[in-house]
Amino acid sequence: MRRQRVIGGLVGLVLAAGFVTAVALFIFPTNARREHRPQFGPDESQPIGQTHVGRTREQLLIELGEPTLAGPWQIGLPSQDECEKHKGLETLEWHWPSGTFLASVYPIDGRWVCFNSYWVPKGCILD
Repeated sequence: MRRQRVIGGLVGLVLAAGFVTAVALFIFPTNARREHRPQFGPDESQPIGQTHVGRTREQLLIELGEPTLAGPWQIGLPSQDECEKHKGLETLEWHWPSGTFLASVYPIDGRWVCFNSYWVPKGCILD
């Protein structure tokens, strides 16, 4: 009888902990919700790459709005081959308090297409 109570109590604790965790995840907003931006992955505490590869510049602007900064630089430290392959590229940057999203686009048949993208949380550096 005592064993059943102990097991029942443990099961109850596990269910209660699961419920509290689920409620916390749905009630407490993520940085993405607070900052009115898309969430780039389940764990945004680490850099997340290649989430927007293949999207056009227009699609990026619709999803993210106007970039904070844009210019002809690569993301991180690319190889010489990468630099040669994507001549004429432009990197777009969007900044929020929790981090930066970068997307590099280059022209293909008259359309600007993303070939590299990264979410970089505040305090992280890409090499």
